[in-house]
Amino acid sequence: MLMKCPRCGFVSFDDLIHCKKCGAQLKESKDQEPEIKYEELEMPSEETYSESAALPPHWRATIQTIKKELEAIEGHAVDKASNTTLSPVTEAACAQCSPAEYNEDGSKPCGSVEKGGFFLRLVAYLIDCAILYSITLTVVLAGFLVMRSAALQGAAADTMTLLRFLLTPYMIASTVIESFYFTYCHAVTGQTIGKWICGLKVVSVDGAVIGFRRAFIRWLGYLISRFFLYAGFLWIAFSREKQGWHDKMAGSYVIKV
Repeated sequence: MLMKCPRCGFVSFDDLIHCKKCGAQLKESKDQEPEIKYEELEMPSEETYSESAALPPHWRATIQTIKKELEAIEGHAVDKASNTTLSPVTEAACAQCSPAEYNEDGSKPCGSVEKGGFFLRLVAYLIDCAILYSITLTVVLAGFLVMRSAALQGAAADTMTLLRFLLTPYMIASTVIESFYFTYCHAVTGQTIGKWICGLKVVSVDGAVIGFRRAFIRWLGYLISRFFLYAGFLWIAFSREKQGWHDKMAGSYVIKV
């Protein structure tokens, strides 16, 4: 078949790529690749990268908690994002709490009140320990007197033997009384006697009481902290949100009331 050049009108065969007379291009070469316009390509935005590399929510909250506590220790921001990122307590309070100053039950959101410091909480804990030891010793002493009276009647009044015999019941009674005391008080009112005297209260992030399950988990955190030489309690002094290990385990905060 014949082809007419659109520029000069010269008639030639259709298998030609260029016109023999004027050199105009008649059709694209098979080997010629189409021109790529890079400006038309859609480059992934930074938001796409950030969303694709996003961590699970609980991982992000844990990382932000560690960053904030390191900032409190070092005195400066850990990274650039930390300057504009809310702390986990403030972020959770903004997400879960109503915009009003008070919740529906009359309690304040945790992020809007002052947290209890290390030394004030230490005083409250010592008061609670003194109360618990007094109760435990009273119970054990009563048991000792009963056993001693029975031993005298049986002509076997070895005081040291009786004391050694009472060691295991004393440990069991001490653990049971302590677990009941801290679990019940924190679950029902959020205040033990020591915290009530010092003006402190254990609450969740929305300002409500933590309930029995979380209160029991919080008491288990006491045992873990004691196993590590009270490191979990000392962490309160360095934590930005004034949380010990037991607070982190239960998701609780100690606020001033």
